[in-house]
Amino acid sequence: MEPVLKITNLLKRYNDFSLSNINFEIRQGSIVGLVGENGAGKTTLLSLILNQRRREDGQIEIFGKDNIEYENDIKQNIGFYNDESFFHSCFTAKNINSIMKSIYKKWNKTKYLDYLKQFKVPLNKKIKDMSKGTKSKLMIAISLSYSPSLLIFDEITSGLDPIVRNTILQILKDYVKSNCATVFFSTHITSDLEDIADEFLVLHEGKIAFRKSVDDLHRNYVIYECDLQNYNSLPKKGMERILKFDHKCVLLVKSDYEKKEFFREKRVPLIDDIMHFYIEGEACL
Repeated sequence: MEPVLKITNLLKRYNDFSLSNINFEIRQGSIVGLVGENGAGKTTLLSLILNQRRREDGQIEIFGKDNIEYENDIKQNIGFYNDESFFHSCFTAKNINSIMKSIYKKWNKTKYLDYLKQFKVPLNKKIKDMSKGTKSKLMIAISLSYSPSLLIFDEITSGLDPIVRNTILQILKDYVKSNCATVFFSTHITSDLEDIADEFLVLHEGKIAFRKSVDDLHRNYVIYECDLQNYNSLPKKGMERILKFDHKCVLLVKSDYEKKEFFREKRVPLIDDIMHFYIEGEACL
């Protein structure tokens, strides 16, 4: 089966930044998270996938088709979201229903109204008078109401209170399960990925620094502490990354590493730990 999203040797350059050598695939029915520091290139990557920005080199295929050549057909089956509304600030949710039904062949008014009710988004209130959280819920309701097979979200839970965040994450999980859909989303809230993601990518300075399934991370990696003196004398094979402090170091280590007697404070790594190791740490050499 073809991947839903396939990216090969993607390149986009700016004066002071380059997104380069991006290669990955996303399979049908999976939820994949994208994390990284501010300025790592997350929004640029998602914009390139949606052809909101033009790539310089490489290839992006969605549903087996080039994302530029077949953009109109592809976008009929993509739900997308970012932190800003695409609609005029004087529009209401009711106005948007009239607009969207003329754009998307599979637009479902009943589903849209159900989501608005579930998210407590007022039907006749102007966008300019909505809170940030309400605007976010409106955009999510729109993106789910024409049954897309691929959802691409940029900071989907940013600015939302924990109750609404949990509701949205559960809706995504249920949507993927019932529609065999695929989700690719960026977030700064790594605990959201721990809750729902199958896989995650760490983007650092325009490159993919780490990609694993969440299960693989928890099963095959361990975080240890040890003295810097001990670290310097240990074999580095099986050690991945290190964070150095005055008299100790924190290590990301493969779970089958042999010299464990020199370590202490073992724990299972979380996605947030991986970000710290790859953004602030260094390779074990």
